[in-house]
Formats: sequence, C-alpha cells, structure tokens
Amino acid sequence: MAVYMFVPLALILGLQLKQPVAWLHIPKTGTSFVNAVMSLACDPGWDRWLGRELGHLFWARVEMARGCAAGFTSSRNVARKAAAFRATAAGLPVPSTWYRAPPGHLGFARWADSNGPLAVTVLRQPEQRLLSGFHAGMHGWRERTRDAGPLTYARKLQGCQVRFLTRGGDQCDSREQPPTTAEVQRAIFLLKRFQFVGIAEEWDLTICLWHRMFGGGRVAPNGTALPWWGACNATQFRNTRPTGVPLAVDQAATLHAATARDVSVLGDFRDEADRRLYAIGRMLFQRRLAEFNVTHAACAPCFRARDAAPAPAPRRASTGTSSQRGQKPPPKRPRQPRTAGP
Repeated sequence: MAVYMFVPLALILGLQLKQPVAWLHIPKTGTSFVNAVMSLACDPGWDRWLGRELGHLFWARVEMARGCAAGFTSSRNVARKAAAFRATAAGLPVPSTWYRAPPGHLGFARWADSNGPLAVTVLRQPEQRLLSGFHAGMHGWRERTRDAGPLTYARKLQGCQVRFLTRGGDQCDSREQPPTTAEVQRAIFLLKRFQFVGIAEEWDLTICLWHRMFGGGRVAPNGTALPWWGACNATQFRNTRPTGVPLAVDQAATLHAATARDVSVLGDFRDEADRRLYAIGRMLFQRRLAEFNVTHAACAPCFRARDAAPAPAPRRASTGTSSQRGQKPPPKRPRQPRTAGP
C-alpha cells in the first residue's frame, strides 16, 4: 500500500522576503539579528561581523545606501534626505512613508499600518530583557537618581516591548507610562501581521527559521541555485554586541545566547503587559517552526555554518563611489593659510 506524506507548499517553495524590511529593534532583544537580516536583504558580504564599530559605520547611512540601498525601510529614506532637507528649509511638511529605524530604537506606531507586513522583530522574555537593560548601564533610565535597584528599574521600564509596537519615539524610557490594556491588544494585533517573529531565548532556531522561511529561491552569481541554508554563516550565531563586553573584545564574541539572569531580585514583580505579547510571539514562533519543519535535526546544514570558524571582521569601507572602493584614497591637499578679508 502506498503511503503519501503531506508536505506544505510553503515548505517546498519557501516565502519571499518582503523588502524593504522594517526591522523593529527593541532594546536588549538581540542586535546581532541584523546579521541574519542582511544576509538575505543586502548585497553579499555585508553581514559579516556587523558589531559595534562597524555597525555604527554602516548605520551612518553612507555604507547603508551603498551596500543595502533597498534592504531596509530606513535605507529607502537615504535618497529622500536631500529633498527632505530642502522641504524643511522651505517650511514644508516632510512626508515619511518608510519606518525610519535603524539606526537607533524607534517606536513603530506611526508606520504600523503601512509597514506592518514588512516588519520583522525578535522578542525576549520580559523580566530577562529588563535585567539585561539594568546591567547595560541602566539602559533607558532617565531619572535624576542613579542608585535605583533592579526592581525600581523594572517597574519604570515595564511594557517596553508593547510600547515599541504602539507608540512613537524611544519607548524604553523610564519617563513613559506603562502600556494600557488597549495598547496590549493593539500590539498583539500588529505582531500577528509581522512577516517574522523570532525569540531571543531560541536564538539558533530563530536564525534557522529565518533562512528556512526566506532563504529559498536564491541564485548564486554563476546562476547556480542556492539551498535555503546557503546564506547561513557563523557570524549570525555570534553575539556581536554582548551586554557588558568592552568594544576591544567585541570581535571575539562567543556564540549568541540570551543570558539567563536571576529574576529573584525582582521579587514578585511580573511585566504583565510584555508577558502577554511575548506569549503570542512564542505561539507564532512555534507555529512557524512546525509549518516549516524547523527542528535541531532539520537545521543541521545551517548549524554546520554556525560551528565553522567565523569570517574575519571586514575592513572599514571607503566612503567614495563604488568605482573607488578598494582603492587608496587620494592624497590630501595641503591646507592653505587663511588670509584676512578686505
């Protein structure tokens, strides 16, 4: 008797990554995820060790416009920068169609309806995210006193993940009010529209799922079809911006893992708003794992790249035109002495 196995069409074909990508980067949820996004959204080679120094250079928009001009919603704004400047100077309103982050952390509310289907994000267990922020120089703490403990910090910063979906500005700010019940419901509604939701505590499976969903159908420069795991590389599994690690050792970062901190310092405190959102995020994540047959065993091809030696950090790119890249910069002209005016 013949036995037939049902294989979802999505598993065979994969999905097409919608671009430009609106990366909703909530603080302390995994800056390193940008390496995975760039591996599929940008030109080849731009996802190698995008750590602190190189990351800030990239997000300065000069490199971003060249290596990832259509990859992110924020890079789409580069071409409009001069026009926006002229409009501002003329006192005219400046339209903003695309989500403007990264760089930085920016609330999604203004762009939620138009950019929601383009959005990707990673969520983190709420109390763990709060403690990570506390140990990262009390990230987002805007109060006058700096001697607050982790519990006081957590009470002020609770609901940050919900706030990022439903408000504008940098919503991991101790001066902001906790989210309302209506905002929690709105955040859940928006999250369900995102094209990808990862979980920081499941980093390896998050990276594998990203490639399993969007890595199919790619073609190498020589015309050869690439497997879905073809863009997996070791840097995507590294923590390129670990909390509390000096910049000097950033490039030697270990495998990414959300550090599990002792939550007993928070007593009975629970970040209820973010817990509700996180629970939905985990449900969406688990549903996608099942839909695309993503297990540790099935991810073996991608994990082989994880276990390989990471590529060396790229050298700082020049800021000239594409034809000038890789060439030595022209010698500087000697400064002429300033002469007095008439």
